[in-house]
Amino acid sequence: MTNGILAGLVSITAACDCVEPWAAFIIGILGSLVYCLACKFMNWLQVDDPLEATQVHGFCGIWGCVALAFFKVTDGILYGGEESGKLLGIQLLGCFCIIAWVGVLSLIFFLIANALGLLRLPAEKEILGGDLHYFGPINMARELAAVDLDAHIELVTMASVPKRKES
Repeated sequence: MTNGILAGLVSITAACDCVEPWAAFIIGILGSLVYCLACKFMNWLQVDDPLEATQVHGFCGIWGCVALAFFKVTDGILYGGEESGKLLGIQLLGCFCIIAWVGVLSLIFFLIANALGLLRLPAEKEILGGDLHYFGPINMARELAAVDLDAHIELVTMASVPKRKES
């Protein structure tokens, strides 16, 4: 629900100073629908985005930029603006530039992180948990004192192994 609210807020951000209140409401509501569809799309692509930041900020941000071309009071397509087609083109070009910029910088970052071995933890450290790896045993001493690590490893290992069907 919170991501649906954020989706509406992100959607209206680009056009908040140049649309009527009723249009802001429509843009926000449609933004939450864009978010839902984007979640289904990212699941279909099998992209792991546990916070759904791409769906909220990426897809709904693009929707908000495109919505400006439709709902802008002075030049919008719905208001019959003479330059409305040009405005839509400018908005789409802006979205393309943002996607290209973020894509190139992300590619550079992930290539460097992958080369340095920073993208994944070793399997045994994943089982124990990232907190122990990143924050060390001294900072985790209080939590570790209450946890039986051998039982935890066995539990996690058993949960990750598919169960056989008994015949």
